[in-house]
Amino acid sequence: MVVGNGLIAGAFSCFSERKDVVIFASGVSNSKETSVEAFLREENLLNKYRSENKLLVYFSTFSVFDPSLSNSAYVKHKKKMEQLVQSSKNSHLIFRLPIMVGGSKNPHTLINFLANKIKANEVFTLHANACRYLLSISDLSGILTDVINDSSFFNQAYNISSTKQLKVLGIVAILENILDRKARFETVESGSCYKVEVSKKLKAHENFSLRTAHEMLTEYYS
Repeated sequence: MVVGNGLIAGAFSCFSERKDVVIFASGVSNSKETSVEAFLREENLLNKYRSENKLLVYFSTFSVFDPSLSNSAYVKHKKKMEQLVQSSKNSHLIFRLPIMVGGSKNPHTLINFLANKIKANEVFTLHANACRYLLSISDLSGILTDVINDSSFFNQAYNISSTKQLKVLGIVAILENILDRKARFETVESGSCYKVEVSKKLKAHENFSLRTAHEMLTEYYS
């Protein structure tokens, strides 16, 4: 069973007919979200599937490691959701994800925002000290499909990302190269870099193969 209809849900559609697995890919994904109602919707839906006798697969976020977001309503909510999943009586998997690169048309994701601004030749503001991690949706599904079927991974939380931390300024430079256009932006001295280690057990998996930021951005934005 797959709960949700977005980018991640689509990547795991092969589990749609499975009766023993719940791919929970529905809920709050916007790190700027503040709506109590939005948080409660995800919590209530998650609680519904926690009670079923199935493997529960939950997607969390690298934002839980970002010191600049530690007091945000979004991060507090995602940490609470992780705790709910971990307290389930049934088997579970938690995968913490960075910014996903894929075929999403959502204009509010960082990569789509930057690409759209560059294409439209519009001025935007960049946080000069901000760093982000990226991961292609196709890499995600390619690695995790086998992991979800392997009980030796169950009942743990895993961090999965490309292995290199990128300055947001560097992401803009890659997009400029791919789109063959110069970005128009102003920088402000804000933002932070934080280190996240990819889980060793995932890195040791035979299907663990990640492309560079340039490769994954070229796939979707060239």
